[in-house]
Amino acid sequence: MDTEMEISILMQDGCTRKEAEMYLARGTEIYKESDVQDYIDILKANGRYDGETVEYLLAGEHAPDGTNPVEFADRHYLIVYAG
Repeated sequence: MDTEMEISILMQDGCTRKEAEMYLARGTEIYKESDVQDYIDILKANGRYDGETVEYLLAGEHAPDGTNPVEFADRHYLIVYAG
């Protein structure tokens, strides 16, 4: 996914362009729905996996702190905000 696409997804989540650029510079990551397993693996590696995360993420409901599911261009993404 290119930077412009990532900025557009962050803007869909309510960020201004400047905020989106700042978040990306700080390490914010955006996962396609098909890549959510990668994110879950990160949660497990950091001891933050609660066992229900898959259901939360796929349902677009309560995601863990610092994350936000977003729909953009008829696709689902998961934003993992950094600082």
